[in-house]
Amino acid sequence: MFKRGITVLILSFLTAFCPGQQVRPSKSSEIYRELKTLKHLPKVLYLAAHPDDENTGLLSWLVNDENLETGYLSLTRGDGGQNLLGTEQGAALGLIRTHELLEARKLDGAQQFFTRAIDFGFSKNTTDTFKQWDENSITADVVWVIRKFRPDVIICRFPPTAAAGHGQHAASAVVAEKAFKLAGDKNAFPDQLKYANVWQPKRLLWNTFLFGSVNTTAENQLKITVGQYDAQLGMGYGELAGLSRSLHKSQGAGTQSVAGIKTEYFTHVAGEPTKTTLLDGVVKTWTSKGNADIDQALNKIIAAFNFNNPDRSLPALLALRKKVMVIQDPELKKDKIKSLDQIILSCAGFMGEAVTNQPEAVAGDPYNFKLNLISRAENPVVLENVKWLNQSENLNRKLSKDSLITIGHEIKIPADAALTEPYWLAKPAVNAATFSVPNDTLIGLPEAESPLDVLLDLKIGTEKFQVKLPLSFKKLDPVRGDVVEALRIVPALELKFTQPLYLVKENEDLKVSLNIKVNSNKAFGNGKLSLMYNGERLGGAEISSLSGKDITVDCVIPKNKLASINSDRLRLDAEFVTDGINYNKKQVLIQYPHLPSLQYFAPATVAVMKGDIRTTVK
Repeated sequence: MFKRGITVLILSFLTAFCPGQQVRPSKSSEIYRELKTLKHLPKVLYLAAHPDDENTGLLSWLVNDENLETGYLSLTRGDGGQNLLGTEQGAALGLIRTHELLEARKLDGAQQFFTRAIDFGFSKNTTDTFKQWDENSITADVVWVIRKFRPDVIICRFPPTAAAGHGQHAASAVVAEKAFKLAGDKNAFPDQLKYANVWQPKRLLWNTFLFGSVNTTAENQLKITVGQYDAQLGMGYGELAGLSRSLHKSQGAGTQSVAGIKTEYFTHVAGEPTKTTLLDGVVKTWTSKGNADIDQALNKIIAAFNFNNPDRSLPALLALRKKVMVIQDPELKKDKIKSLDQIILSCAGFMGEAVTNQPEAVAGDPYNFKLNLISRAENPVVLENVKWLNQSENLNRKLSKDSLITIGHEIKIPADAALTEPYWLAKPAVNAATFSVPNDTLIGLPEAESPLDVLLDLKIGTEKFQVKLPLSFKKLDPVRGDVVEALRIVPALELKFTQPLYLVKENEDLKVSLNIKVNSNKAFGNGKLSLMYNGERLGGAEISSLSGKDITVDCVIPKNKLASINSDRLRLDAEFVTDGINYNKKQVLIQYPHLPSLQYFAPATVAVMKGDIRTTVK
């Protein structure tokens, strides 16, 4: 069942691939590639089971040589794999691998998607896999991504046979073929059609491979040469692919950056067969859509593009925007206006950020922010209006060329602001193989859009633009320099046991300690700390006051309470009630140098083992 309003849906997909906490201009070489991509209409979706299954060499070539919008759909987030970096497993590892994929996509330029499938580990075949995954719901997720991204060609990494290596790999091919056939059927998953139109890709291909002793390539298959040298990158696409793939650090997937061309092989799976290229029969140009004037305008802009002064393209780009705004295809217009607006802001050399000096904030509390803005264009960018969450300010201020302006403002975080955590971990999973999401329209997105933004109304020439700046944290790190990350919303209070496991002998009281972390500056009233087992309070403490500092509380659970529990192993839940609010969460914070700070929240629990426990060394 699809839930949620259309406005939120559109915003999430329009901004889903705007990485980072600042709006920054692309380099001239990147703007030039983006202009050429604007000229090309086809899209390609690559599909496999896990992070690190993608063919980064092919993705790099599609994006940077063919200038095609390209996405990678990984059915899972890699939750069931191994971790070479640290101790994180399960959901925490999936969070790490999600962001490693996003870092890889920043290099190769592709977009990233996921389904709700959980990587539950090894399975022998598709029969075993679909005993865990619900085939229909995973197929629905893939159909949704197809309908939203609208690819013309879908490419699978694996076949549905034993040659795939294991069950999840093979299942990705099964789901891909089913979704390919259903995405254009209005009777399939009709609830999606409240928010997306049906879409039928031209073809589904399998990117065959030589993995060790398994060779699925053949000379009668479609062959494409990739890996060519790109002077604007200063490397070949195979070299770029090695850098991209090496960002899968938790999997130890460091890969050589191999120079030189190579051949990729493809075989037909479904849809219209192809003979010479991946895009045979696909509408490729604006002229083919009846918009020859857009093609002509883009040809002139590209030919005249000045790498040292990209702002000289602004008048022509603003005129082009007017042409794109009146095309009849609403989905194409939305896609291309999004891309064009990013190009225009980059050509204007626009940078914006809304930053504070602390990484965490509490809903309802005020914080001081700085809005830093700059433009590098001869034609002035005008800041017409700033919306500070729920308060607007009319400015009508010109951004002088290459002159930074800073505007200070106190922002009160809304009292109902949600905790910062991955949307797929905000609710308990449906089961061991499927994540639950709070709103179905989030399906497919690598992460949810920030709900806390400063909104800028800008005017360049006669065209108006709205720019979102996520509330962010900025610091100077003595090793890394400027670090800008998402502002993380945390509870006013957090609970955490001081150790992960307690051992208690028969006929003894259990002594436990909890840390109460205070994140808010406000004073708290009297509170009651409770240690619970299956809803029954076994012990706790009364706390008279909390004021701006962390405390550690020692509690005792009497032996008679423990003796009444008919289990040698139990889980204690902690909760602290003050001012009518129940606090029962602990923060899980993940920090690695190659990733932004990541967090989610788990119940404040601890494991207890009863009985005489002995260790014998032989």
